[in-house]
Amino acid sequence: VAILLFNKSFHLLQSIMEQFNPCLRNFIAMGKNYEKALSSVTFAAKGYFDALVRMGELASESQGSKDLGESRHLVLPQGKRQTVWLDPT
Repeated sequence: VAILLFNKSFHLLQSIMEQFNPCLRNFIAMGKNYEKALSSVTFAAKGYFDALVRMGELASESQGSKDLGESRHLVLPQGKRQTVWLDPT
């Protein structure tokens, strides 16, 4: 009787594991794919922000950006005066 009960239990557990293992393998594979995708997105984002930094550095060195900066400094006091005039509080 004990052997029969053991065999039935063993076959039941074996059946459960056979059904569970493909799902577990699929779950692990999806996790690995997610990790790869996240790594790729992180790499792309780093490249994007590095390019933005480089563009900013190049722009700050150009004559056009220097001229814009100088004109901004000339216009800024006038803008402050107008703001104070419009909003006396």
